[in-house]
Amino acid sequence: MGLVKEYGDRAPGPCPALIEHEDGRAECGMVIRPKDYARGRGGAHDLRAAVKLLIGAGAGCDEIGDEDPATADAKLKEMQEAYLVKHGEEALRAAAAKWYAV
Repeated sequence: MGLVKEYGDRAPGPCPALIEHEDGRAECGMVIRPKDYARGRGGAHDLRAAVKLLIGAGAGCDEIGDEDPATADAKLKEMQEAYLVKHGEEALRAAAAKWYAV
């Protein structure tokens, strides 16, 4: 969405893709409605899988950052390294190509 340039950067306010429900649940609009956000072509299932990999869905990234930067930065770096080991750079590049394809 172009809100930040690098992983770990912050943007003011809530994410424009955030869908908040009356019961207090929140969901990512890019996952729920990927065709509303992706420039890529393909079915919703493929785009959904790509964006989930790109945003680190399930990795716990929303748990980091609401603390002192000295501890948050170390946790974020450790999480990034583990995520790359688990998924690999090639899978992330392929997901990005699918999501951003024009």
